[in-house]
Amino acid sequence: MHDDARIVCRGQLPSDLCEWIEIPVNPEDAREGIAKRHFNAFFSWRRAQYPPAQTIFPTPVPHFPGRKTPADDYFDIINIFRDRRNIDNMHVYILFTHPSKISFNREVLDAFTRGLKEAGHTYEIGDLYAMGFKSEMDADQYHREVGLDPDAPIPHDVAREQEKINRADALAFIYPVWWSDCPAKLKGWFDRVLTYGYAYYYDENGQRQTKISIRRAIVICSTGHTGEHLEGTGIAESMRRVMINDRLLGVGVKEATMEILGGMMPQDRSSRETNLKKAYNLGKNL
Repeated sequence: MHDDARIVCRGQLPSDLCEWIEIPVNPEDAREGIAKRHFNAFFSWRRAQYPPAQTIFPTPVPHFPGRKTPADDYFDIINIFRDRRNIDNMHVYILFTHPSKISFNREVLDAFTRGLKEAGHTYEIGDLYAMGFKSEMDADQYHREVGLDPDAPIPHDVAREQEKINRADALAFIYPVWWSDCPAKLKGWFDRVLTYGYAYYYDENGQRQTKISIRRAIVICSTGHTGEHLEGTGIAESMRRVMINDRLLGVGVKEATMEILGGMMPQDRSSRETNLKKAYNLGKNL
């Protein structure tokens, strides 16, 4: 570990985590408290060991000399910890999308989070309907996206969602399947939150890059048709190709799976308990 990194570690990080710091920290910055704020920001993300915070990025954003943008500092720090330290317990950001407060999907959410808690994971829930998340992209954000300027400002609600992703090790999506896809509210979340300069951008060599670093994502979706029917008709495969291959694996998620909780026709409870047990086990074995 670099000697100047110890300045930041002292009184800030558990000793075992200090051993994993291998980035140079300018001592002058550390004395001014700038570098310390970088690591404090990281631990706002690690809610399992530190109290939750409203945002992981302090304002104004501090910056290490010689870096292209302040955001590069944060993502490098976060990625170093994720890549170099084996953290068994994860922090999960759950995107829950259902308009009713009384639904099978709400029971799935309860079962899944119960499994997460028993396994020692932490989580936060983004209930898109309860949040009143704006799903439609307006003209201003559209022009921002097609302008391909990674430093252009983004809407505040989008920034908040990106902060939740940044402090997560894993993502989970729980929703009903409507017309072979997720609800429009969740589709709009992908449209607006996976912005240019964050979910993807192109470096000086024209190579596509991302600032998202998620270890695992799981999609849990309920359907009226059985899983066998959806597999036989090819609908399940089309759902996986869009949700898993494009929306998740295509933007920095290292591993992603989809679990279909089928056979949930109205008034038919024959599959309910089996599916709820599966949701619990998915949380426990994430």
